[in-house]
Amino acid sequence: TIKGASGRISQVDKVLVMVDISHHDRNFSTEATAVAVDRTGREMYDVKVVPGKIKTTVTIVRQLGTNDFPVKANMSGKLPDGVTIKSVKITPESVRLTAEPKVLGGIREILTAPIVLNNITSDVELKMPLQIPDQVLADQHSVIVEITLQKGTEQQDGKASGNQNQ
Repeated sequence: TIKGASGRISQVDKVLVMVDISHHDRNFSTEATAVAVDRTGREMYDVKVVPGKIKTTVTIVRQLGTNDFPVKANMSGKLPDGVTIKSVKITPESVRLTAEPKVLGGIREILTAPIVLNNITSDVELKMPLQIPDQVLADQHSVIVEITLQKGTEQQDGKASGNQNQ
């Protein structure tokens, strides 16, 4: 209930309670003073709110951050003799993660699940799941990894293998 001059009551936009949350990190309840304010948010000291103290429950929501992180192919094992990796293409190259800022601050890159090289003898395209840390939301959970191989006798970057004169 609000009490005051009828002309002033008609100017009340809402009743607010101001609660200091600066020393709280969990939900809490408190008593707060109720205040009438006009459309511009100015307190109307000449309008009385009854009751003047209101029991208020405050729900604390943790702030989340979002950022893009590069994806890196997690290679393990060894290619057969005479075969090397010519190129690795990851699509998409990055993943968007959402988490608490302190969690995001500890992340530099996101790895794919391990790609075992031992039995790869030709170019491959693999759909690989990502290793997303706990307490982190990701906009996607897998990527396409294209691995292009090179046999020992092929040329690399336009140069023949073997000794080069400098």
